Amino acid sequence: MRLSIDKIRLIFARYNRLIRVIVILLVMALVVFFAFKQFSDISLEELERAADELSLPGLALVGLIGLGSFLFTAGYDLVEDHYHPSGLSKIRLLFIGWTSQSFGRFLSSGGLSGGALRIKLYKRYESSRDNAVSYGARIWAAGLTGLCALIWLSLPFAIGHLDRLILILAALFSLYLPFYYLTGYIKIGKLNIKDSPIGKMPLREKVYLNLASIMDWLAAFIFFAYAISLFSPLISIPLLLFIYTASTAVGYLSFIPSGLGSFDLVAISLLSVSGMVTERVMLSLMLFRAFLYIVPFVIFMALLGCNCILRFFCRKKEILGDEDA
Repeated sequence: MRLSIDKIRLIFARYNRLIRVIVILLVMALVVFFAFKQFSDISLEELERAADELSLPGLALVGLIGLGSFLFTAGYDLVEDHYHPSGLSKIRLLFIGWTSQSFGRFLSSGGLSGGALRIKLYKRYESSRDNAVSYGARIWAAGLTGLCALIWLSLPFAIGHLDRLILILAALFSLYLPFYYLTGYIKIGKLNIKDSPIGKMPLREKVYLNLASIMDWLAAFIFFAYAISLFSPLISIPLLLFIYTASTAVGYLSFIPSGLGSFDLVAISLLSVSGMVTERVMLSLMLFRAFLYIVPFVIFMALLGCNCILRFFCRKKEILGDEDA
């Protein structure tokens, strides 16, 4: 039995990327299939009528609220700097937090790409390698804890209103929260989370990172609820909170970057069951994605690009100055 487990482990290690690609393609195929069934009766006229209800000043306000809700994503870095001083200014910490979170949300549902960029930026600004990796690991581990906490808070209000399958999936996903708090005790063979930067975190630090995550996801939900309210009458807020968090959880479980398609399909299905018009929900989700995912990504990637160009010319100037000396 041990040999067979070792073989399976070896196969997963050797073909990890291939297996991941196959899983993503299968999930995407299922998403496309169910999306075709869900949207086969979409009325373009209803979409146009709903879009006409939003004026340009109204669209600008949506953008401001969306960007405002995104700004809460930098809370993790501020908490980490309190417990593990990096020596960086608050402005630089905010830049690192916003840039890495915009990158992670747009390109990766698991947050790994955002975590890698965060580590790279900490190294760039003269943080030691060990510190940079530890910052990235702790923040990455805490990222989903707020989402899990909000699932637990809203789950009782969804019982009896939504399908059991989505309730079970969301509940299973949210078990990550107790796992996060128990990482300081987990050591199974070679899997020694206990001695990792995540496992070594004191309880107080875990709690504050968890609170930062709750603020992050709660801000995103407030924008989600606002976007929905633009075109549809709001349902019970606790039920809407569960729909948002459960849809996000399914998006993460799908392995598709940003949960693209899977999050939207689940959210539209659950909101339609709750009595909302599909076309109007689609329009709300388009605004939600645009101003919480796409616009922050474009803004902070542009700022990162400008920062890289500026650093390049500064280094070039220093080199030329040294040669002249």
